[in-house]
Amino acid sequence: MEEIVDTYKNCYSEYIESLHINHLIKEHLLDEQIFSGDYEFYLFYPRLFSEAFDLPDNEPLKRLSIAGFLYFLSLINLDGGYDAEDKKLGLGNMALVN
Repeated sequence: MEEIVDTYKNCYSEYIESLHINHLIKEHLLDEQIFSGDYEFYLFYPRLFSEAFDLPDNEPLKRLSIAGFLYFLSLINLDGGYDAEDKKLGLGNMALVN
């Protein structure tokens, strides 16, 4: 399992590093804290179904996993804004939600 996590974490990090986005957003997306706890599971979530659908563990599956993880992070950030006491999203969160 640790090998799978490391492989998908490396693919995710390489992808984020390749993006032409603001360095602060990039730093946030690469923060090790997002990989801690229960979040790590979502980094390779589509892979859990690959065997059932006879999908190889290849580049398209890794890209799908990255997309799913980014979507998951945007939902977490959006939810954090709604759960905030003043019900406002900060600019930092809005960039990640979009």
